[in-house]
Amino acid sequence: MHQYDQCAEQVETVSAINPQEPGVPGLLASIYWLQGKGDQAISQELKVAALRKDSVRLHELELLSQTYRRAGLHAAELEAAHLKERACPPAFDQQSVDACDEFSIARQYGLAGEKEKALYWLGRAAAHLPNNRSADMVTTVKVLPELDCLRSDPRFLALLHEMHLPQ
Repeated sequence: MHQYDQCAEQVETVSAINPQEPGVPGLLASIYWLQGKGDQAISQELKVAALRKDSVRLHELELLSQTYRRAGLHAAELEAAHLKERACPPAFDQQSVDACDEFSIARQYGLAGEKEKALYWLGRAAAHLPNNRSADMVTTVKVLPELDCLRSDPRFLALLHEMHLPQ
């Protein structure tokens, strides 16, 4: 069903055309996370942070890399979710829109198989639509493989209904 190797190959071709575009290694990182290739995913995320000259993110990724080497893929996936979660205040306000990507956190928890946390963050993102960080949520929530663990859950179907998306 998923053709991650072919997708990665195509993205690498694009990367050769414009190696300074941070979106390309970001997409590769997503593919590698989905494939369970944590070391390669972290490597690509490090490229993104370096291209953006984001020293805070570089430090976070070094910690994530240590977690991966010490405790494995699942621990690294959870740590990645926790790092994203730290940018979010407990209550949503308009000023937190840029700092908090609730949909990204939901996807990260889904990738780690943490259904309850994925549903929590997905619900929080849905409650705050539209905002500039989760605008892609409406078009991708039904098909992203990171959320496969939620597909049969009635709460996921209820969220789709709340977003006025067909089930």
